[in-house]
Amino acid sequence: MEEDGENNNCFFIFYLLSGCQNTVKVKGKLNAVKKTAQVEKQQNEDFTFFIKEFMKDSTFQKDRIVFPHIIKTYNLDTDSFDIQILSKEEWKFKDLLNLPSNYFVTVKKRNVNEYIYDFQIDDTGVSINYVFRIRDDKWYLVEIIDDST
Repeated sequence: MEEDGENNNCFFIFYLLSGCQNTVKVKGKLNAVKKTAQVEKQQNEDFTFFIKEFMKDSTFQKDRIVFPHIIKTYNLDTDSFDIQILSKEEWKFKDLLNLPSNYFVTVKKRNVNEYIYDFQIDDTGVSINYVFRIRDDKWYLVEIIDDST
C-alpha cells in the first residue's frame, strides 16, 4: 500500500508542477499580448530613435525613404525649383553623422507629423532641407529641398 500512496503523491506533485508550468506559459502569452497591445496604442514612432537609425544605418535609411524620391533644387536662373526623381536603386547612402566641421544642422519641428533638418555649409549659401513626415505611424524622408543660393 505504501507504494500506491507514493505513486499517488508523485502523480499529484507531477500534476501540480505541470499545472504551474502551463499557468506560467499562459501568463507569458498574456504578457506578450499586453506588450503588443501597448506598442499598437502608441500613435507614432519616436522621432529621436528614428533619426539616429536613419543617420547611421544604410539599410534602415533606404527603407525609410518614400520612393520614387523627389529632390527639388532651386534654380537661380529661373527662380524656380528643378525636380529630380530618384528610384530606390539610384539612392546612395548619406552618412549624416560624419559631416565635415563646416556643416551645421538646424532642426525645425513644423508640427507633430513633420520635421525638417536643414543642413548648411558655413558662409557658402548652401542649404539642403530633409523633410521627414509620419506615414502609417512611422517616420520617412519624403523629399529633399536644396534651396542653396
